[in-house]
Amino acid sequence: MEDRLVREQEADCARRLFMAKWPHGIQCPRCAQRDFYTIRSRKFALYECRACGHQTTLTAGTVMEGSRTPLRKWFQAIQYLSTGISATRLHKLIGVTYKTAWLMNHKLRRAIQEADGKWQIAGQVHVKGIFYGEQRFHASVHFHKREQPLLAGASLDSKGNLSQVKIKKVNKATLRTRSIDRRAGQAFLNQHVHSSDRPQAVCTLHRYGSTQFFPLVAVCHQAFQWLNATFCGIGSKHLQAYLDEYSFRINQAAQSNSFFAHLLQLSATTRRTTYPCLIRDLLSEAPLQIAVAA
Repeated sequence: MEDRLVREQEADCARRLFMAKWPHGIQCPRCAQRDFYTIRSRKFALYECRACGHQTTLTAGTVMEGSRTPLRKWFQAIQYLSTGISATRLHKLIGVTYKTAWLMNHKLRRAIQEADGKWQIAGQVHVKGIFYGEQRFHASVHFHKREQPLLAGASLDSKGNLSQVKIKKVNKATLRTRSIDRRAGQAFLNQHVHSSDRPQAVCTLHRYGSTQFFPLVAVCHQAFQWLNATFCGIGSKHLQAYLDEYSFRINQAAQSNSFFAHLLQLSATTRRTTYPCLIRDLLSEAPLQIAVAA
């Protein structure tokens, strides 16, 4: 009975993944034709193009490609990520190793990050400098090793509520003092704000002041509380991936979108990455780039 239930769950997940990957019907990734043979002698059906003979599977070209983890556990991971979950807790909840849970979470975050890089904030934009791990009693003009300067941007909807949010790391090495300067603000605008809305964007780069956009500050502090409570804090190496995940969650809620449905669609259309590639990219992940005059 239990085996039958598992098979039904796997079949249901396969159907939902098929719809997320090919919402308009299967299409050959090589020649774009839609006429296929279906070969069902494997775990997942093998689809062979009648026109060019190219073969593909349900998980090919997705974040799940090459994974031996059952689809139902991937779907559970997507659902749990909607609330923000650590790999330590995920591996216990879905019954996989810690390394597998860590890899699944980061592959899903990679799908979020790739999507994040394809759009810019538009509308009435506010940008605020803020600091993760701020050391309030650190008297030096230089950054404390645990401090990470950030720039957060947000736009408002017609009701004055936050509708789009991005929070990005700033490279401490490019800043002259323990503060965020105009070059960093301009770099954020250039990379993350639509060109037509940059001239009207309001930037507040100093730490305190009456012009702060407090709803955006509140979102950032909520993100910091989540990072500290769920992961006991995050180091600079991984910080951007978690900030992008949090921003994605905020944006989906603001637009009344289903986090699960959107992340499933991104997972179905984002090419896989491997553990070595994830580690390499995290080690070399570039923060907000600031052009420095010669």
